[in-house]
Amino acid sequence: SSDLWDKALELFSVMRNMGIKPDGYAVVALLSGLEEPSLLDIGQGIQGLCIKSGLDSNAHVGSSLVTMYSRWACLDSAQGVFCSLEQPDLVTWSALIAGMIHSGDSKNALLSFRSRNMGGMKADPVLLASILG
Repeated sequence: SSDLWDKALELFSVMRNMGIKPDGYAVVALLSGLEEPSLLDIGQGIQGLCIKSGLDSNAHVGSSLVTMYSRWACLDSAQGVFCSLEQPDLVTWSALIAGMIHSGDSKNALLSFRSRNMGGMKADPVLLASILG
């Protein structure tokens, strides 16, 4: 519900104002509530906070950022986050490729899928379904 997400954002702000540093779990929970493209600026602000606090190297935070940007077809931002991760996991790869396909960029989606498979990872049913779309 939007009211619950607004309350979560308010509590996140109070926590920060009290000097309490958020961890990856808090950031991922907050990012998962960003469902509307109109909230992109909030997502970008959260990403900035993650960069300042060092949470941008957290795999779960990175995956959530890639998912957020991919969902809204901000593929340059999604790829920027993706490339900054040391070892993107299956969820991160899937989010990026699904975002490319959703945006009509099937050529780059297939190229990314190929490079992913060449990295030794196996595709899961969710990723294959995204590609076959």
